[in-house]
Amino acid sequence: LSGWEMSFPGTEMPSLSGESFGQNNPLNITWFEPGQIPVHLELQQNVSEVTPPELIADFTIDVAAFDPQFTADSFFKSAGNEITFDISASVSDLPVANYGWDWESDGNLDHTGLESSLSHTFAQGTYTVTMHMYAQNGYSRSVSHQAGVLDGEVVIIRNDGNTYDA
Repeated sequence: LSGWEMSFPGTEMPSLSGESFGQNNPLNITWFEPGQIPVHLELQQNVSEVTPPELIADFTIDVAAFDPQFTADSFFKSAGNEITFDISASVSDLPVANYGWDWESDGNLDHTGLESSLSHTFAQGTYTVTMHMYAQNGYSRSVSHQAGVLDGEVVIIRNDGNTYDA
C-alpha cells in the first residue's frame, strides 16, 4: 500500500490523506458537531490504475455530543455582588468527570467540581471566565464569557424605556 485518502461526503470537512496510519500511528480527527458522519476511505496502491473494491470502504461514525455551556444570573454586577454561574445548558453524551473554572483569566483553575451552579465574587474589572468540561475518557472542551464588576451602580434599561437599578 502506498497511502490512503479519506473524505467526508456531504460535510464541509476537508479530505485527508497520508502515507500510513494504524495501531502505532493512529489518526485523530475532532468533530465539534454531534451526529452521524459519513466516511469514504480508499487505500492507495501502485499495482493498478483503478483501486480494487477491497481497498475502498464507506461507513458512518457516530459523533457523541460534548458541548460545554454556561449562563449567569447576570454577567456584570455592581461591587459586592456574587455572580452565579449555571452549567445546565451543557450537553454531553460522554460521562463527565469534572468541570474546571478559571475566574481570573490567568490560565489556572480556581475551582473544580461537579456542581451544576456556583457563585463567585469578583473584584472590580472585566474578566474572561472559562469553564472547562472534562470527560472520563480524557477529552475536554471549554467555553468562555466576559464577566465582572462594573464601577458604580448597574442601570438596566428595559424594553419599554423605563429604568430600574440592579
